[in-house]
Amino acid sequence: MRQTASPLSRIRRPLSLAAGLLLGAAPRASSQDPTRAYLVIDDPHNLPNGFTLPFIDSPVIAFWPVPPTPRQAIGNVRTWGEMLSVHEFAHVAHLARPSRNPLDRLAWALTPVDIGPLVRRLPRWAIEGYATYVEGQVTGSGRPNGAWRAAVLRQWALEGRLPTYAQLSDWGAFEGRDFAYLAGSAFLEWLARQQGDSSLVYVWRRATARVERPFDEAFAGVFGDSPRVMYGRFAAQLTAQATDVERALAAQGVVDGHMVAHLDWATGDPALSPDGQRVAIVLRSGAEPPRTVVWPTETPPPDTAATRRRRAMLARDPEDVAARQFYPAPRTPIATLPAVDGRGFVDPRFFRDGRRVLVSHLTAQANGTLRPDLYIWDTARGGVRRITHDAAIQDADPSPDGRTAVATRCAAGSCDVVRVDLESGRVTTLLAGSPDRSYFRPRFSPDGTRFVVSASTNGHWALLIADRDGGRPSTLGPADDADRYDATFTPAGNALVYTSDRGGMINLAEFNFTTRAEQTLTRVTGAAVAPAVDPVDGSVWFLSLHAGGYDLRRLPRHTTTAVTAPDIVGRFGAAAPPVPRERNAMPINPVAGPTPYGLGPRHTRYLP
Repeated sequence: MRQTASPLSRIRRPLSLAAGLLLGAAPRASSQDPTRAYLVIDDPHNLPNGFTLPFIDSPVIAFWPVPPTPRQAIGNVRTWGEMLSVHEFAHVAHLARPSRNPLDRLAWALTPVDIGPLVRRLPRWAIEGYATYVEGQVTGSGRPNGAWRAAVLRQWALEGRLPTYAQLSDWGAFEGRDFAYLAGSAFLEWLARQQGDSSLVYVWRRATARVERPFDEAFAGVFGDSPRVMYGRFAAQLTAQATDVERALAAQGVVDGHMVAHLDWATGDPALSPDGQRVAIVLRSGAEPPRTVVWPTETPPPDTAATRRRRAMLARDPEDVAARQFYPAPRTPIATLPAVDGRGFVDPRFFRDGRRVLVSHLTAQANGTLRPDLYIWDTARGGVRRITHDAAIQDADPSPDGRTAVATRCAAGSCDVVRVDLESGRVTTLLAGSPDRSYFRPRFSPDGTRFVVSASTNGHWALLIADRDGGRPSTLGPADDADRYDATFTPAGNALVYTSDRGGMINLAEFNFTTRAEQTLTRVTGAAVAPAVDPVDGSVWFLSLHAGGYDLRRLPRHTTTAVTAPDIVGRFGAAAPPVPRERNAMPINPVAGPTPYGLGPRHTRYLP
């Protein structure tokens, strides 16, 4: 085992003066004034993540280097390493503040691990919310400055589903754990606007004072009321702001197509068969492993058995009232692919025959880590055939001839665009990613001569089109600050349909290759993502965000009224993204090389 240690002064150096003001004048971490933070870089699940163990004498920071996607709130970054470093270092600077009470400090100094009072006293929303707040202030990007945080807070507020104060740190609903970051940071921003940035540092200073205080008392001494009361005021104001956005959209007219299926949790991207008669989709819930199903695209016939039951009920009791049906009737799957070892087969894409489906599945490696690999599911015969082995391949799209697939490979801190031979499993790099450039969800053109992919560069996601071998890559779309991703070709191959957050709201848009113009297709209060174009009638199937998950909806392509993109940036508090701020440049500083771990500290253990 080897370790990489970096002096804390070197970690602090990239932070601007503004960060120093946000964090306050940090006292010495302990009487020993440690000079090292231990950084662990690990990739156990092929997911973007990180965490900090803020021990006062030797803090440990863990990085999971796989970059986020643009469909995640953490995807609003210039580079994943930059945002992750700022967020996790903010935890160290915040939580490693020692107590100024001599007895408390002595008691914890005698324990195997020295943990500061903020770790012990602060609720999770204050810990994660503050690091997220700092991440936004220091980098100019991150969750506080993106469209996704605003979309989630706005939609939950409109549906009356914002968490209570007791739920703010964590609760078992869809996105429940993320509200500590999203609502927690927005709440702290709201407080700082009223009392100034230093007011937050005053709370931390009161919570680590010689006079011991619980968090609620430390908070109330700065803001006048308990955090529960102040959060209630924040939530009420956020709901009013979200309602103002809804009114502004209603004045222009909401454009969201019609609902195909009312679904929960993180529904997977829909995939349509070449004849337009089937749709494959991943269904998730909070209680069961995900499963992939294939449904017919036609509207299910009326449930005659339910009609007979209603008639019989009213015959027995004429004054009773039959329940109204608000959502589409549940669909019966043609085929179902269940999870294996609790992990589902995801990212389905049909082959040209309409029978086989290319899917991705997190597969355990010999060392216990998980990597996504490709499988082919035969929906008629059942069963799957494995294509790749330990290749970290996902978001694959089969070519029209079915021999290869274009996909992303995410490993070692970057995501490449690759070609996969679907017979041998051989993987060839087409567009190499880097820590500064990542790729997401490639899709072939109908004739298989080109592909489109989302590429992140300098903090924004743009559409890039290239030849099938990766040659002649070029960027498409307007030259603005909007993120564009989830692109797919129309059946004729003369346009792209994709997701855009132009104007601060996440909607579907279309780019026409002939006119070189962008046209907004939807106007929703939450988010419209993951478009799939019906190859027969040109309608667009997509996912629509609500407070319980994502619904499946369908938008007819024969619209007569042009949809204008709403612009809400900087106008509706936390219910809208803020005006873009300058994205601070972070210099790269040297880190000490690896050394044998030897007799390194044994009082902590990293468990991935």
